[in-house]
Amino acid sequence: MPRSERLSVWMVRGLLALLLLLAVEILFWNKPGSRSLYEWPLLIVGYMLLATVALDLLVRYRIRDIWGVMIVVGVLSALNGLFLNPQSALEDVPNTLLSRTLGGYWLISLEMVGLFLALLGGKSTLHKVLMLLGSVVIGFFWAVWVKWYPAFFLGAYRAATIQEMFQTLAWVVLPIIILWMLVRGRTQTLTPEHFQVPWLGYAVIGLLAMLLFIYHALQNDYDGLGIALSLIIVGVLWAMLWFRADTQKTSLLATYLAEKSPSPLWLIASLALFVAVTIGGYVLALIEVLGFNQFTLLNLAFPLFGAGWIPLVAAVIGIHAMTRQMRLRGF
Repeated sequence: MPRSERLSVWMVRGLLALLLLLAVEILFWNKPGSRSLYEWPLLIVGYMLLATVALDLLVRYRIRDIWGVMIVVGVLSALNGLFLNPQSALEDVPNTLLSRTLGGYWLISLEMVGLFLALLGGKSTLHKVLMLLGSVVIGFFWAVWVKWYPAFFLGAYRAATIQEMFQTLAWVVLPIIILWMLVRGRTQTLTPEHFQVPWLGYAVIGLLAMLLFIYHALQNDYDGLGIALSLIIVGVLWAMLWFRADTQKTSLLATYLAEKSPSPLWLIASLALFVAVTIGGYVLALIEVLGFNQFTLLNLAFPLFGAGWIPLVAAVIGIHAMTRQMRLRGF
């Protein structure tokens, strides 16, 4: 592979890694203010590993629809909770496994993977509209979650001001914008096969993951049940990818690599809308309706998503398989 293409591949991986970091560490507000300075390089390496695995899975199993992307993001979320954030994701197993690993981590990471694909090749009107709608949803969620979580869960972390939120956000968003501007126009020369990792590469990834595991084990962040359940989830989801792999159809990543990136004006508009909605959501008081408010609904949504999306995806895959068999048999 030429050096320029190799550089482009790593820049694309870096873009996805920063978006995944943005999702879990900043938007889910995984206590970024309490992180030690030395932890951030470890997180960056960890998210780069997750991005590398994600792109490989998209290519290796020719992920071609939203259902496949959901499974891939599930694998990433389980690995995130196991190797990067066990102190949060495995804090109270199985509750936090549902609400955080398969709930909050998964949902926000899914949105960031969607944004990643849109930034690569989302020039259509639909992608632009979805970027704007996503800015509204994520901005409001972020404001409500960060402001009200300490009020409902005393001692979780110190309440953050709106200024602190945006300052923390800027540390991640600015590198994302710079990297995206460098990546724009370079992806058309890349093919999905550029992102496939050889098995030797997975050996290196496994070694680095083991070092992260040892680090967290020394911090007493694990219990046996959390480790076992996380590995089972990864195994089940990986098996789902393997069983539905289709070597005949074009992968989703191939489609987006071939398309042109949206104009920077759309990213600026999305960011401006995100900031405006975040400010509005932050200053808005809790609105009580039938004993629920915007925070309690959000806090309830995470475990519901965590418990429901795997059975939903499994059911859809099963229906598709049955339909395909019926067509082959002439029904």
